[in-house]
Amino acid sequence: MGNLTTNVQKELELAFDLSKSTATSLGFTISNPRNEKVTVGYDRTKHEFYIDRTSSGKTDFSRKFLPGIQPPTSQRGTENSRLH
Repeated sequence: MGNLTTNVQKELELAFDLSKSTATSLGFTISNPRNEKVTVGYDRTKHEFYIDRTSSGKTDFSRKFLPGIQPPTSQRGTENSRLH
């Protein structure tokens, strides 16, 4: 029997309500034991989400790899936004 590869997909949904908060941003960081990490956040002053991959490990494999990502203007957040 050949090698079997299982494709496992997981979905994570986080809900937050900033309407009563004075915080200017919030986010979370996903990391591994090698201290590689990705931070996903929301900047209230700019009303936009961001993804910071500058510490995600090897990043020089392609000139197309962007260390930071911001969604297009049409997807900018509000106090109760969803990002998929």
